[in-house]
Amino acid sequence: MRSTRSALLAALVALPLLGACTEDESPVEPVVPAAGGELFQRYVSLGNSITAGFVSGGITGASQAQAYPVQLATRAGATFTLATLAGRGCTPPYRGPFVFDTARVAGTSTTCDALAGPAPRLVNNLAVPGATLSDALNRNRPANPLSSLFLGGRSQVERMVEAQPTLVTVYLGNNDVLGGAGSGDTTRLTPASRFAAQVDSLVGWLKQTPAGQGGPGRDVVILGIAPFPALLQPGAYFFAQYAADPAGFQARTGKTVNANCAPAPGNPFAASLVSFAIFASPVPQIDCDGFAGVSTDFVLTPTETQALIGRVVAYNTALRAAATANGWVYVDVNEVIGGAGTTPANLRQRAPAAQFRLCQGLATAQTPTQIQQAIFTTCPAPSDPTVPYAPNSAAYANFFGSWMTFDAVHPDVEFQTALTRAIALALNAKHGTTLPTG
Repeated sequence: MRSTRSALLAALVALPLLGACTEDESPVEPVVPAAGGELFQRYVSLGNSITAGFVSGGITGASQAQAYPVQLATRAGATFTLATLAGRGCTPPYRGPFVFDTARVAGTSTTCDALAGPAPRLVNNLAVPGATLSDALNRNRPANPLSSLFLGGRSQVERMVEAQPTLVTVYLGNNDVLGGAGSGDTTRLTPASRFAAQVDSLVGWLKQTPAGQGGPGRDVVILGIAPFPALLQPGAYFFAQYAADPAGFQARTGKTVNANCAPAPGNPFAASLVSFAIFASPVPQIDCDGFAGVSTDFVLTPTETQALIGRVVAYNTALRAAATANGWVYVDVNEVIGGAGTTPANLRQRAPAAQFRLCQGLATAQTPTQIQQAIFTTCPAPSDPTVPYAPNSAAYANFFGSWMTFDAVHPDVEFQTALTRAIALALNAKHGTTLPTG
């Protein structure tokens, strides 16, 4: 994942930066919406790619309009403006699962059609794809055209304070994990102590707004993060495909698969998580024990996986503590996906396989028949394995799951809708708003 994400950002950085400054910086008069009440007089969202509407390795005006902040504002009847991308977007999304096809629905990986028109005086969705928590606190970060297009050279928190919102949603921290997870290098995870300090800084910025100061019709919603990317799959998934056709697998991928990935009783490395990004790397073999002396080996051993999950738990602990201490709302995305009681530790088992294909069935499969069935029903696979890949093939539409898009990292509109519903339920319960929750 690290190489995939870095390649995308490198391509974006190579393009001219286009400012999002506006001539008229005067405040926009707030309007009290019917369903959302005073809480939604002015709603601002902070976040990264999911909040911005990034899907299948790209972002367009259409995908921006499907993101949960837009859906939430629509349910509230609130005014909510975007720095809407023009035409093909920046970058256009993949046309199929990226493991088969890296072509875009239009243009190329370097296409950036900028904004559809002049930037609005007030941009309500301040999320920038690729942003870590630290990036949201600092100007011109991450260093890509979208930061300039959406924020005009300011930071997310600066734009938030300028807007003086009555409601803020915060969904940050995913990218503090994603680089290390996708590369297999856990040293790239943001240290828990540093993340906690950044949360404290974020709280300070939030308290400079009516939303953060609290009171009737004022609030902040903080979302806990979930390690759900389908980019990572058990080593047993790759071994089963290799064992079925070694020559064909090597011809397609340029890799062999070590027998230590075999799904055999007593083999802990079969549960090692392997990143699909390994196929774009020079690593010659998928080895579920990792490679000694190589940090970026695109493999998370069981020990490394536990370290990653522990880091996610630490991040969520800091985020929840900030919400609790200030009387704000906390929504756990793990429970949005897997139901009550779902945690980062059990998410991969509890996430519905139809929505997120994470090889849930391999955890209990024992016989070759059970293993093959588990791969077909719970791992990334076409709905009909006899159908070869072709662009726009219905058999590959849900290759990574119906809630996961073609880059195996970013969720689909159905997830966005589920997240919208969870936030609406929480706000209705606390504030007596009448946001639709269907």
